[in-house]
Parts: sequence; structure tokens; C-alpha cells
Amino acid sequence: MIRVSYWQFRLPLYIALAGLVVVAAAAGETGPSLAHLYDTTVGACKPADGNCRAALRLFNADDVLLRAIVQTLSLGLPAIIGMFWGAPLVARELETGTFRLAWTQSRSRLTWFAGKLAVVGLSALAVQGLLSLAFTWWWSPVGRANPTQFSPAQFGTFGVAPLGYVLFALALGIAVGTVFRRTLPAMAVTLVGFIGTRLAVIFWVRPHFAAAVRSVVSLNQSSSIGVGFSDNGQMALRFFPPDLPNAWLLSSTVTNAAGQQPAGSVLAQQCPSLIQHQAENQPFNSCVATLSKTFHDTLLYQPASRYWPFQWAELGSFAALAAVLVVFTAWRLRRQ
Repeated sequence: MIRVSYWQFRLPLYIALAGLVVVAAAAGETGPSLAHLYDTTVGACKPADGNCRAALRLFNADDVLLRAIVQTLSLGLPAIIGMFWGAPLVARELETGTFRLAWTQSRSRLTWFAGKLAVVGLSALAVQGLLSLAFTWWWSPVGRANPTQFSPAQFGTFGVAPLGYVLFALALGIAVGTVFRRTLPAMAVTLVGFIGTRLAVIFWVRPHFAAAVRSVVSLNQSSSIGVGFSDNGQMALRFFPPDLPNAWLLSSTVTNAAGQQPAGSVLAQQCPSLIQHQAENQPFNSCVATLSKTFHDTLLYQPASRYWPFQWAELGSFAALAAVLVVFTAWRLRRQ
């Protein structure tokens, strides 16, 4: 059964392997130059010289198209596998009527399903794993320069979580194809279902893998407060959260001891000199010192140390969903 399944699946597998060869060649060609650019710009800058921002801008302006391709391919591959490998696996047999031959041989329909699932599932894991490995190596200088590994795009691009995505997408495509019995509708529903589930996990599930860390930060002019202008041209203070490299900031709220946020009149009441002397630094520093006595910044965030626990938790969550869908498909096939 494994041999027959491989023979039927060989063309999509060969196409995927050819794509991996192209990706590996492109990564091997451009990866060393990207790492060298990082070493000579961001890696070589010294904060005391004040040139790190310029070096970061120079580095981030390079290979913009390749970076977009890397993230798009990595984020889109599970959906593609679910649509083109998973959805037709059973739906095409039911749509064309070949199941009448396949399911009446000496092998049971569950044995037939297990053989196909083993070949396609292992192939999907291998393709996704090799692609993630190549992209992680290529992206490592970008990750060091931009420590935002918890961002939705980067979290779902690297690490072990993409393995869970591809398992879920494949199982979803197979289950939907078994229910709809038509390939094209199954592909469309698989795409919508996969994207909807990913978005639900990003915004509603992932933040609760662990209780967020709460931190109270004092206000200061170097990191928490800036000066801007409102729509009517009046000077106003803007509050910024402190920099937390590779952490996931969930919320940043400026309040006083009673939990009240500063109203629009606070600046005029507590910092009148700032309004009168807009171009001077001293009134601004004095205003920050005055506000810091009353207000503070309350942060809720997931620290960078939780990146890999969250990766494994997401892998486990999507693998569990995939297992449920596989069990459902097996039950459906027995009753088909």
C-alpha cells in the first residue's frame, strides 16, 4: 500500500523536492552576503558613536524582496500543502469514482487511508522541516538586527510551530475533502478554514499559553515620553513603551496610582512651561519629572525566554487538532 501511494504521489513530491533545491541554491547564494552585510553594519556599530540607527536602516534596506519571499513562502506553504495535497487525497477518489476499485481490494479502506496518509504526511513534514531549516539559517542576521521573534509573521515562519501548521492543514484538507466529496470546493474551504484557525490562535489562543508578566516602569524622557503635535497644531506628550527585545508586548498603559489615565488637560495643568517654551529641552525634562511623580507605565508582556515554550505549545495544539481531524476522517470513511 505504501508503494502504491508513493507511485500515485510521486509527481507532487518531485515538484516539492525541486522547489527545495531552488530554495537551497538561492539561500546558499545570498545568505553569506547578507551575513557579511550584518557584520559590517549593525554588528560593527557602536552605540556610543550614535550610528547604530543609520546602520540598521542600511541593513534593513537590503534584500527587501527576498525577505518578503521568505516570509510569504514559509507562511503559505502549509496552506498550499493542505489545498493541493490534502484536499484531493480522498475527494478525488470520491469525485472520480475510483474508490469503488480502491476500496474493494484485499486491503480495507482504513488500510488504504493509512498508507496514503503515511506517505503524504511524512513528505509534508520533511518538506516543511527542510524549508524552515533553510529559512532559519538565512534569516538569522535579520533576526539579530530586528529582535521581534514574537511578531505574528516571524513566530509562524521559524521554529517548530510550522510543523504543526502543515500537519493541521493537511489533515484539514483531507477531512474537508471527505465531507464535500469534490476537490475544488474542498480546496477553497481548506484555505478559508486554515487561515481562520491561524488568526484565531494568533489573537485569542497564543497570548494565553502562559500568564503575562506585569511590570511597572517609571516614566523618563529617554524612553517613555516623546513630544509631538496634535491635529490642531498644539504640542502634546506621547507615551511610548520601553524597548523589550524579542518580547511580546501585549499592552502598555500609562496610569496613576488609582489606575486613571492622563486626561488631555494634564499637560496644560502640570506642564505650562512646556507650552510656553516649545523649543527648549529644559521645560520638557521638567515636565517629565513632574509627570513621573504621578504617572507610571504598566506593561503586560510575554518575555523572550518564553519563545520556545510557546513554539512547542503551538506545535502541540495544531498537532492535536490534526489528530482529531484524522480520527474524524477515519470514522467518516468507515461509514462512507
